Amino acid sequence: AARASSEPGGHEMAPSESEIKEACAELLKGLDEDTLEYVAGGLLDDEDGTVLEKEDLVDFVAPMLEEMCGGDEDAARAKAESLWDRLTAGSAAAPPAPVAAPEKRAPISLGGGPISALEAKTLAEAAAAREAHAAPEVLYDHDVGGTTSAAAEKDAARAAARRALLAETAAAEAAELASELEAACERAARMRIDGDATGSRLAAIELGPFQLPNPGGGADLLDDAVLTLAPGHRYGLIGRNGKGKSTLLKFIASRRVGGLAADVSVHYVTQEVTLTDAQEDALPAEVVLQADVERRLLLADVAEMEAQEALDDKASEENSKISPEEAEARRKRLAAAHERLLAMDAEGAPSRASALLRNLGFSDALASRKMRALSGGWRVRVALAAALFAKPDVLLLDEPTNHLSVAAVLWLGGGGRGSETL
Repeated sequence: AARASSEPGGHEMAPSESEIKEACAELLKGLDEDTLEYVAGGLLDDEDGTVLEKEDLVDFVAPMLEEMCGGDEDAARAKAESLWDRLTAGSAAAPPAPVAAPEKRAPISLGGGPISALEAKTLAEAAAAREAHAAPEVLYDHDVGGTTSAAAEKDAARAAARRALLAETAAAEAAELASELEAACERAARMRIDGDATGSRLAAIELGPFQLPNPGGGADLLDDAVLTLAPGHRYGLIGRNGKGKSTLLKFIASRRVGGLAADVSVHYVTQEVTLTDAQEDALPAEVVLQADVERRLLLADVAEMEAQEALDDKASEENSKISPEEAEARRKRLAAAHERLLAMDAEGAPSRASALLRNLGFSDALASRKMRALSGGWRVRVALAAALFAKPDVLLLDEPTNHLSVAAVLWLGGGGRGSETL
């Protein structure tokens, strides 16, 4: 068993490499070898070589255990906690021996006998002076009884209202962005279906010049900026929190920067997934299928044209006036739509969507849950699968690996990057 022992003198010693691997193999059964090796290599603090603090270790390990725990975050955290307990068992150093407190001596009195009238008068005058010049009593919002003043309650209410307003504003902005993205994707797909797309998917995209405003106010984050995106290249934004990485992605996705043609499809995966009510009630594979906008529009066109064709046939039987030219044009459009669906293997789409979800860690049980029943990490995985399935011209990912296991990250960086978009 792995034990974190203590050196003489009470200094904590980390478990050995073999002890860590043994503990991981025993407690984390079900993880693949690559993931086990990755976990085992990240359990010690880089600075002092001791086992990570419990909360840090759990935050590091638990997300990689969710798959083997069937998506149960609590079970994953419990396993991570048991690993920490195992690695730190016996690491508590013996408390140091108590140091004897120095012997206190009685104060020395120079008098020892009764004080004189002059001494008594001097002491009384000193006490009166202290009382006269004492600092005024300071009243705080919280008194010793734990009650809160009216002013503090008002401050707390204002702070709560501000937080609620910020949350409401963020939700409204997310919904607006999702609506803009959906409209732009449908417009680009419709242009391709109708043959109106003029741009080349092999041409570089030149964005800007543009300004990137600071959402928190103040000076712009970027001024007179220009950005070139070359096909087949992948770009990473590196910077500290609050420097505008997510803001830039949002502005590109919402086409608030110049240079994106209307027939260029863009897909944006955010850190927090926002879904419509219909998507909340859908299965993960259904959400993934809906991400292929061109397929979705073509299927809707075919259904509409077939319904219209049935009405045309009925009208012909009733000797209604339908021009042969109009009927022939509809048949050609229907045949073209069927041919396009056949070329994109529309019938094989459900199996491809399911395969994507499996590669991102979805078990059959998880795939059978509705979206509203999935935790945030699994919802992000569905959004990532949808992005890969859609094969857009430009794919924007905001910290996509936050909720992925090592196996899923390896797949995404290897076999999962078959899309020319990535």
